[in-house]
Amino acid sequence: AVDVRRRRRLLALVAVAGGGPRHLRAVVLAGGLLLGGAGALAGLPIGIAAGAATTAVMRAGTDAQPGPFEVPWAVAAATVLLGAVSGLAAAYVPARRAARTDVVSVLAGRREPGAARSGRGWALAGTVPVAAGVLCCLFGLRSLHEFGAAFGAAGIVIGTVMITPWLVGATGRVAGRLPVPLRLAVRDGARNRARTAPAVAAIMAAVA
Repeated sequence: AVDVRRRRRLLALVAVAGGGPRHLRAVVLAGGLLLGGAGALAGLPIGIAAGAATTAVMRAGTDAQPGPFEVPWAVAAATVLLGAVSGLAAAYVPARRAARTDVVSVLAGRREPGAARSGRGWALAGTVPVAAGVLCCLFGLRSLHEFGAAFGAAGIVIGTVMITPWLVGATGRVAGRLPVPLRLAVRDGARNRARTAPAVAAIMAAVA
């Protein structure tokens, strides 16, 4: 979504040159697939190297001797495929928005109509995966073991990402009590939440 915000003008020029909504969707989806696949491919050798180094350190510094270092290539390939599919899935909603780009507003440098709306519907819907994630973390460990915590964390992150645009807008409404520098920063972020919310969500998901 952040990349789409940066390329709004480029996408508008594609539309002016004759590109239809399906062309704009294809451009954004291809970018998501490329970024996801490139990230997964770059992370694969780093993960293998980190595993090999950890095994060597354990053999040299402890009495416990781990087994031979082996790379499950089938699992590694599945991980790379998952990364590419994740990038494609993450680009789906931005691709739909790009297909509805208001060409005149973008080229004139104006904010697109409806860009400042706070997604209350998305915020309410986001409480569902958050609640499900919390329950999965609390009660799923016995039946799902470590996967319970993983699925629960994923649900919490997804739900919080859905709530983030509304939270950004809500902070702008209470910014009057803050000092002037913080007030200006918060209100600017709230006015441009179509740019701020994806950045906040991306940082939060990466840290999580």
